[in-house]
Amino acid sequence: MIRMLKDEDIFAAWWWLNWYTTHTRSFLRQEPLDNRVFTAAVKEAKAEMPWLVLLAEDVPCALAGIYERNLTEEGWSGSVLVCTAPDLRRQGYGRRILKVLTELAEKDGYACLQAKIIPANEAGLALLKSCRYTEETAEGDEILYQYVITANAGRKDTPENTDPYGTVRPGRVPV
Repeated sequence: MIRMLKDEDIFAAWWWLNWYTTHTRSFLRQEPLDNRVFTAAVKEAKAEMPWLVLLAEDVPCALAGIYERNLTEEGWSGSVLVCTAPDLRRQGYGRRILKVLTELAEKDGYACLQAKIIPANEAGLALLKSCRYTEETAEGDEILYQYVITANAGRKDTPENTDPYGTVRPGRVPV
């Protein structure tokens, strides 16, 4: 089941990201994230942008969210974060949740989604490519991948979540 991220899911996401940061070369950052800072940042982002969690047997397995958005010439662009529980990698959870996030972003009016990734993150590269993200530019040690939503190109009004999860998110605000 995929639903909107709830506050009680944030700790799992924080723990997963710290595991990846300290045990892999998936991110440029190599020091752990502070839980309070991460929690505050996620709560602020999910108040305006979609954040999803994938559950299997009521246990969080993966998350995906748009953590910042920018207005470009093409329209609104969203920066994407996808993370899977470390012990559940390479089982399709990341692909499932990223596809749902992409569909939701299209309905919201985003013109493109972007993800920065380092070349050493082979699983992340494979995930983005499998979801039709294309390599755009290299920026320092990271590569920018992008998914273009042509139906929304040129749209300049702020993305607003019309949300297939309306019963979970009344008034289009995450609960």
